[in-house]
Amino acid sequence: MRNDARNETRWIYVEFFDCLSVHEINVNKIREALARWINEECATAIQCNLNSTIESKNVLVGTVFCGTPNNFITFLVLRNATTHPSLQANHLDLNIVGKVIQSREHLLSVLLHSDLKLVTIRVFNEEEEEEEEEEERNFTNDTATSSCGHLCWTVVILSIAFVTTVFIICFIQRNSMDRKSVSSSYSLLVLQSLHN
Repeated sequence: MRNDARNETRWIYVEFFDCLSVHEINVNKIREALARWINEECATAIQCNLNSTIESKNVLVGTVFCGTPNNFITFLVLRNATTHPSLQANHLDLNIVGKVIQSREHLLSVLLHSDLKLVTIRVFNEEEEEEEEEEERNFTNDTATSSCGHLCWTVVILSIAFVTTVFIICFIQRNSMDRKSVSSSYSLLVLQSLHN
């Protein structure tokens, strides 16, 4: 999204403690819940100056991240879902969104499966985000390649160990069979000489 000359977008940034997997977080449920909470709070406690109700399609989830150094999710709420999201005037005041999240913190923590650590407004530069995502993809690809390499080497070493073990077992078994056949023929010779 390009919303000004500096190419920066302000997002609600929610940091939370525990995150086993990004796949555990149901983004659609969070979007629906946040839209409902905004409508409820704006109807009762907060002056929002909304012309229409907020729907889940008005709630944009920017990033959901689980890992080091922080687990976080980012939100942006649009006043009108049909207008392009890059228009700053179309964004619901982030202070309002932050107040709603803080008032419903316990409910959001249930949806995130974790207690919240921080709710704040952060400015993200789109180009920096794209570079970070590219670095994460490269890191993931390097890690996957490295893991594949380790797996391949492990398979090769285990295969060599298996073949060597089978060879040694066969060799030992063959030698013991040769000894048994020599000793039985030797005992037959001794028995024949005793009979004569």
